[in-house]
Parts: sequence; structure tokens; C-alpha cells
Amino acid sequence: MPIKTGPYLITTTIGLIKERSKFLSIAAISMLVIIIIVAFSLRLWDLDAVGLGGDEAVYAGQALVLSGNEEMNRFFMLISRGTSNFLVHQGIQSLIYTLVGFSDYTTRLVSVVFSVMTVGLVFLIGRELFGKWTALLAAFFMAINGYAMYLGRVGNLDSTMTFFFTLSMFFLAKWISKAEPKWVYFLAASAGMAVMTKVISILIIPIAISTILATSTILATSTILAT
Repeated sequence: MPIKTGPYLITTTIGLIKERSKFLSIAAISMLVIIIIVAFSLRLWDLDAVGLGGDEAVYAGQALVLSGNEEMNRFFMLISRGTSNFLVHQGIQSLIYTLVGFSDYTTRLVSVVFSVMTVGLVFLIGRELFGKWTALLAAFFMAINGYAMYLGRVGNLDSTMTFFFTLSMFFLAKWISKAEPKWVYFLAASAGMAVMTKVISILIIPIAISTILATSTILATSTILAT
């Protein structure tokens, strides 16, 4: 029986590692798909069982005006109360009305989609910072979180705002880890969308500044200690 040489063993080991990595990648993708399906199911189940609430009706009416429904001009103005938003959510909602019509279901469908996409973003942020298995756990908890599910089942601004806010955090994480200028532009664009969706998202600015300052301080300290 021939003796297996060192190069043969190394090649075999590398091959096994690649196969294992491929299997783990497929497993991670499969688990993410299951989590997304669960998130959709929890948010879509019996979605229109209860009629639209006060704020939902206001935003739906503004969306109907934006979609070209002239009759609604008598009842709704294209301006937010206290300048809390700039009709981004309503503009997206109006496209849904144009495509598939108005109903309680289609009114809340925008929130459902943005809420589920936020679950995907949580996975991307977790993978960027901690690895795919931690990312899967974070995405799962986001998918079944009671408050996230509630916001994803009502036709308010919050799910849309949360999506753009989370997208900004993803671009911030990419900018810090990659140090490429394009991520700054993506961060600015997503932060702008978040603020226009709901003004409270302006909190992105101090969060980004404090994160950048803290990261710079840590890197500078590490460099000094290394020299």
C-alpha cells in the first residue's frame, strides 16, 4: 500500500475544508431563507382582520392623493403634522395603490415588506461585525420580536423609517471596516431617506459621529501600543 505523502495530505485537507465551508454556507443561506419566510408569515397572517386606525387612515389618505385620487383632496392635505415627516412612506404607498389598488391589506403591505427587509439588514450587519452564525441569531430574534412584528403589521411610518435607519447603520459598519469613500455617500443617502421618512431619525447623525470618533480613538490607541 503506497504511503501518502505530505503534499497529498495537505491537498486532501484543503479539499475537505472547502467542502465543509461550502456545506456551512449552504446551511446558513437555508436558515436565513427560513427566517425570512417566518418573518413574512408572522406579519402577513390575518393582516386586514382589523380596520385602519387613525394614523393609518391619515397616511393612506395622503397616499391616495399622491396616487391621483382627486376625491381625497377634500379630506387630506399633503403636509405632516408638526413637520414630523416628508411623505416618503406615503409616496411609496401611493405606488402600491396605483399598481394593485387601495385596501386595508395593501395599506399595510408596505410596512410588512420594509419590516422583513430590516430582518435581512440585521443579518448583514451581524455578519459584517460578528460572523454569519451570530448574524442568523440576530435575524431570528428580529423576525419574532413582538414590537417589530406589531410595527410591521400597521400602515404607519415606523417600519419604513426603521429600514432606512438600519440601512444607514449597515453602511456605517461597512465604512468603518472598509474605509472606502463610497460607503460615506451611501450612508448619507440612506440617512437622508430615514430623516425624510420620520424626522426623529436625525439621531443617526450623533450615532455616526460618536461611532467614528470612538473607532478612531481605539485605532490610534492600538497603533501607539503596537509601536
